[in-house]
Amino acid sequence: MEGGMPASGSREEGSGLAALVEVFLALGELLLSCNWAVVADILLSVVVPRCRGTAEALQITVGHILGDAGSPYLTGLISSALRAGRPDSYLQRFLSLQQSFLCCAFVITLGGGCFLLTALYLERDQARAQQPGPGTPDNKDMDGKAAESQRLLPGTSASTKDH
Repeated sequence: MEGGMPASGSREEGSGLAALVEVFLALGELLLSCNWAVVADILLSVVVPRCRGTAEALQITVGHILGDAGSPYLTGLISSALRAGRPDSYLQRFLSLQQSFLCCAFVITLGGGCFLLTALYLERDQARAQQPGPGTPDNKDMDGKAAESQRLLPGTSASTKDH
């Protein structure tokens, strides 16, 4: 006993810290899951209607390639690179893997910063997506339905004068 405090006091503090870490980890995962709906809504509001399906599919594909498909491989590469100069033991394997997971925190921070940076351009891009122009069905130069059916079915001759 040192300073009137029992030797098990540090163990109790450590378990309290571990519980706090688990709470913040769960909160972070919850907020990360809530992010997908916001990203889809933003994406659909800044893309012209004709390209929204393709844009959503591309966003999901790239997100999965860079996220759940690529990150375990990249984490393993970093862990192997860190372990290369160390003796081969279970402790060194654990420490190199633990340190490679720290890269995830930096990548998440970078991604969050980029997400906040896009907020500067959101209103401008939404206004541009709402303006009639090439590729939108409400283009003033041509009848939307006839032009759309002509582009979808090139063998048919849809006339704009019949309407």
